[in-house]
Amino acid sequence: MWKAKNHSISVAQRWVLAYDAAVDSLELLATRSIAAPEAEYLGGDVRHLLFKKNFRLIYRIVGQEVHVLHVRHAARLWLGQEPDEDE
Repeated sequence: MWKAKNHSISVAQRWVLAYDAAVDSLELLATRSIAAPEAEYLGGDVRHLLFKKNFRLIYRIVGQEVHVLHVRHAARLWLGQEPDEDE
């Protein structure tokens, strides 16, 4: 039990470090990312940055600031996207 609990804490800490690094990188190069698929749904200049291979950081540039709107697993539907009824 101790090993599993400490492993989970370690995984969570690495995820937070990767998230912080992704956010920090936007301070220098926020415009480098492409438009997010959610841009039309959310309106405006909405971009996304992939981090940890499977997570998307969805953000908007407002003046000199970066506003993080959402963090989403890459396998999930886009914000505003309806699931296919055939699936």
